[in-house]
Amino acid sequence: MIGNKRGQMVIESILIMIVLVAVVGALQATLKKSEAFKTLVQGPWLALSGMIQAGDWNKPEVAMNFHPSLHKKQSSVVGTRKQ
Repeated sequence: MIGNKRGQMVIESILIMIVLVAVVGALQATLKKSEAFKTLVQGPWLALSGMIQAGDWNKPEVAMNFHPSLHKKQSSVVGTRKQ
């Protein structure tokens, strides 16, 4: 009696594994087509790469216009006199 139940458990666990592999394969194919991970990563990465490249939380193309090295620097070696 125990031997029969053990064999049934093995068959059922094999069937469960087959179903899980099929579900994971279908889910993977669906996510690849919809590019869900790409949109999850690419959106925040654009703002982050703008901050990395130019120090501004915009897309890199926009952020480059606000890079600190593009600002006009006004400095004087002499300084100003106090009156």
